[in-house]
Amino acid sequence: KGKKIVASLGDVAASGGYYLAAASDWIVANPGTITGSIGVILEFGNLEGLFQKVGLKLQIIKSGAHKDIGSPARALTEEEKRMLQASIDDAYAQFFEAVRAGRHLTPEKLKAIADGRIFTGRQALQVGLVDELGDKEDAIQTAIRLAKLPAKPYMVTEDRKSFSSFFERMTSQLPAKSFDALQDIVLGTSMEYRWRP
Repeated sequence: KGKKIVASLGDVAASGGYYLAAASDWIVANPGTITGSIGVILEFGNLEGLFQKVGLKLQIIKSGAHKDIGSPARALTEEEKRMLQASIDDAYAQFFEAVRAGRHLTPEKLKAIADGRIFTGRQALQVGLVDELGDKEDAIQTAIRLAKLPAKPYMVTEDRKSFSSFFERMTSQLPAKSFDALQDIVLGTSMEYRWRP
């Protein structure tokens, strides 16, 4: 309580990255930072036609009618589409409210830009998604000013090696394609706040 949080946005801080930054007291972005992308996406591949061509058929045993929702072996039903859209809409509403509250924007102003589009840092400053243009050092100086600290405070930085997960350590030697496939199997499908070119 009472501590000031300043977010420094690097190359990309869009969607999930921006969601986190919106909770801070001040946001500093590089002029070219890819930011914004306020939205939620959930996508499934439908390989039913391919499976039929190669003679592959999945046998699915499930505990409930919707347990295999998003299976690549079949198309979504209309009911499933409605259910998933309701979940997406709810997640988006939470994202929207977090940005609205964090950035002190009116719902009308935010709605005009919260459609999944991306901004550069300079554009984000113009629409109120960031407070200042600059790099990490500028963000540090802003934090010092907001917290009313001495000009040269004691700095603590994280040791990135200590933050690597067990999964990352176990798969660090795998080829990229194998890693992606294993990650899909282990992590499964998830709703995402993301941006990708």
